[in-house]
Amino acid sequence: MAEVWLASRRGAGGVEKRVVIKRILRERVKDPRFLDLFVQEAEISMSLSHKNIVPIFDFGRVGDEFFLVMDYVDGPNLAMALSAAKPMDRLPDAVLMSHIVFEACQALAYAHDYKNQSGTAQRIAHRDVTPGNLLLSFSGEVKLGDFGLAAATAELSEGHGSARGTPAYMAPEQALGELVGPAADLYSLGLILREVLCGKRARPGEAEEQIAAAKVSQLPPLPDSVPSALALVCEKACQLEPGQRYQSAQSMAADLDAFLVQARATASSDRR
Repeated sequence: MAEVWLASRRGAGGVEKRVVIKRILRERVKDPRFLDLFVQEAEISMSLSHKNIVPIFDFGRVGDEFFLVMDYVDGPNLAMALSAAKPMDRLPDAVLMSHIVFEACQALAYAHDYKNQSGTAQRIAHRDVTPGNLLLSFSGEVKLGDFGLAAATAELSEGHGSARGTPAYMAPEQALGELVGPAADLYSLGLILREVLCGKRARPGEAEEQIAAAKVSQLPPLPDSVPSALALVCEKACQLEPGQRYQSAQSMAADLDAFLVQARATASSDRR
C-alpha cells in the first residue's frame, strides 16, 4: 500500500530529528479503498499515545501524494531479529521473548481500551499483529506499529466477507471474513509467542494454505522444551472461539508477568 523512507526533520536552530515518512504508492492514490485505509490509519494512529506504540507526528498531502510522518525506531523488527538468530541454530531465550510479547500486550491493552476525547470507548482492534509490526529498539523498547488495518469496534458492525491481514497470523474469524475485534489481536499475539518459542511459524506454506489452516485453527503441538506456563498462555490465546480466549490483553499480560517474575527469581537464586 505504501513505501517507507528514512528522513531528517529540521527544526529551529538547525536541530534535527530522524523520522520515518510513509507515503502511499502513486498507483494506489486513485483507488478509494487504499486511500480510505491510509486516512483511517492516520486518524487512529495520531490519536494514540503510549510508550509501546509508534507515535505519528503528522499527516499531509503534497499534490496527489499522501504521507504520514512517524517516529524512527532505531532497531530491527521482531521478524528481522528472528531471521538473524536462525544461523545460530538455537531457540531464542524464552524469558526475553516473553518480555517482548508482554510489552506488545501493553500496547494492545491501551488500544483495546482507548477512549476518545469525549470519553467514548473506541476499543481499537489492530487486526495485523505480526512479528514485522513489532519494532525492537536498540535501547530496549518494544513498539507496535502499522495501524493500517486497525478499526474501532464501533465501526465493525459486520464482517466484510473477505480475509484482510497477514494469513500466517490471522485468527479463524479473520480468515473467514467475519467480524474481527480485539480477541483476534490476542490470537495473533499467541501465534507470535508460539513462533518465538518454537523457532518456526505455526502455519508454514503459501498464503492460501495459511488461510485454509487458519479457518479451522490447525496448530501443531508445542514441543516439550516450551515451559508449561508459556504453553498454557499460547493455548488460551489461540482458542478457536473468541469467547474462550483471553478476554483482555491485561489478563494475557498478567500470565506472562507471572512467568517472568518466577523465571527471574529462579535465575537470581541460581546465581547465589
